[in-house]
Amino acid sequence: MEAVFTEARTMLRRRSASAFLAAVCGADADLRRQGGFLLLADAQAGDFLRQNVLAPNGSPAGE
Repeated sequence: MEAVFTEARTMLRRRSASAFLAAVCGADADLRRQGGFLLLADAQAGDFLRQNVLAPNGSPAGE
């Protein structure tokens, strides 16, 4: 699932994630649903998971 999600996320940037999920998941509706859910969650998270939580000196940010 991780590989499918990663590739679909890349494809989403190209506006073709739905077609990609349909192609790789085939008749597996559950896998396609999971992939769609992960893409939606990733889009809603924005850059939250990409933010650096450590200050430049290595201590937690905000300290």
